[in-house]
Amino acid sequence: MRTPPRTLIAIALVGAVGAAASIAAPAFAQDGYRKAAKRYDELSKNHDDPGNRDRRYAILDLFPFRTEKPCRKLLRNAFDDEKTIANRVAVVHVLSGSGAPKSLDYLVKAFKKERARAPIIALGAGLGFTPDDEKSRAAMAKQAIKHLKRAKDDLRMSLIDGLGQIGHPSALPALLGLAKLSTDEWFTRDVALGHVGGDGALATLQEDAAHPLPEIRLGAAFGLAAMGTEGAIGTLMTMLSDSDARVIRTAAAKLAEAAHKDAAPAMAKALGDAVTLRTREELRVALTTLLGRDLGHDAEAWAKLAAGDNPPPPKDLPEMTKVFGIPVASDSFAVLIDTSRSTSWLDRLARIRSECVGFIDALAPDATFVLARAARQFTPYQESFVTEPQRADAQAWIDELLPGGGLDMRLALTETLTRFPSADTIVILTDSHPWGAGRSSGSRETMEIFRRLNATRQVKLIIALVMPGGRNEASERSQPEIDERIDYLTEMAEDSGGAFVHVSE
Repeated sequence: MRTPPRTLIAIALVGAVGAAASIAAPAFAQDGYRKAAKRYDELSKNHDDPGNRDRRYAILDLFPFRTEKPCRKLLRNAFDDEKTIANRVAVVHVLSGSGAPKSLDYLVKAFKKERARAPIIALGAGLGFTPDDEKSRAAMAKQAIKHLKRAKDDLRMSLIDGLGQIGHPSALPALLGLAKLSTDEWFTRDVALGHVGGDGALATLQEDAAHPLPEIRLGAAFGLAAMGTEGAIGTLMTMLSDSDARVIRTAAAKLAEAAHKDAAPAMAKALGDAVTLRTREELRVALTTLLGRDLGHDAEAWAKLAAGDNPPPPKDLPEMTKVFGIPVASDSFAVLIDTSRSTSWLDRLARIRSECVGFIDALAPDATFVLARAARQFTPYQESFVTEPQRADAQAWIDELLPGGGLDMRLALTETLTRFPSADTIVILTDSHPWGAGRSSGSRETMEIFRRLNATRQVKLIIALVMPGGRNEASERSQPEIDERIDYLTEMAEDSGGAFVHVSE
């Protein structure tokens, strides 16, 4: 199943404690709900930015009580009342995980008036919080299947995703019977099959593992990995020779995670055939996990080790070029530089520029990259990847960047994915929330839209929040707002398999 948002990871742990408490002491659990509900009610009178933020956390604090009828009623009212996308997403995450079919009915009906995409996309992850008991899972799967029959677009995708998140076997016939699937829906369906189907989905996933479209093969790889049966693992091992790097990386990571040492010879061969640095590095990590040694990118040495020999250690291991201390394991990446007005504060843009110039200086000769300014418009340095002879001019372009205007991170991300499809990693240097189309649209919309777009792309995000000297207290008056930036950007990076750093010096 997909990792839940970072905020909900902590809330889920609290929920586990709360559930245990409700068994041992129902009165204590009721008292906890009354306090949480009272706090939300008190905060509901304030709709400025701090108030909205506090209410979002208050909604998430209701997670341990989401199965209770009074809590579900409060959450339904909250979805109607909340004006920010982030808060409605929080309601969806908690309410759709209640285990109550009527809660799903309510949300599906409410989505007909929803203008933002994020709450609808969030439904898939929210259904994954359905209580882990047979009755709840069966009931929610049944209701999701009912709505799936008429659903379209984002809702249809979220229900397919949600059936996989619920993971009840009763969903198998409905998933196998889906017609007129888009490529993204097909991918999501195959991932879901791995969680619900058992051996009943094996034949379909094995067939899709040889599909002409790499996105379909990628979905099959995720599904087979989730299934984990002998037949699934055997097929997954054959996918180490796939022609698409995303499929190879996924198969290798999942086989290593499952400790299938028999896959090591095929991984060593895939390493020798790999074209991109990211693929070589991820195969190196998988082989190290399986065999307990690090032989770098030496495919021949890995093959010997996999065959039972004892090759000598390499004289030098590959080292990745770093940006703000984070290794960038890619030779085909994009660098997005935020030049919004706030980057003039405390020399933030100057810090970003100097780091970028030094980063480019340290790159290997064969590394290529996209370079772009992320502002209200997406402005690439050029409409192609920067090669070694062009680096000095690209560095001069960086040095001339000036702060001004706003940020549209959603536009920058979607344009990068669309215009530069061979980029497998995106480095983001910013001091802002991941706003999209202006602050009013909110970060959560960017996060959920990118998550959906990136499901088949599998692009890693390396994000640096660059704030040397810390908060600019004259304009950034709220530390909780800074904390929220950190939380959101960390979630985006980690959800993509990448990394986040907060640069405060």
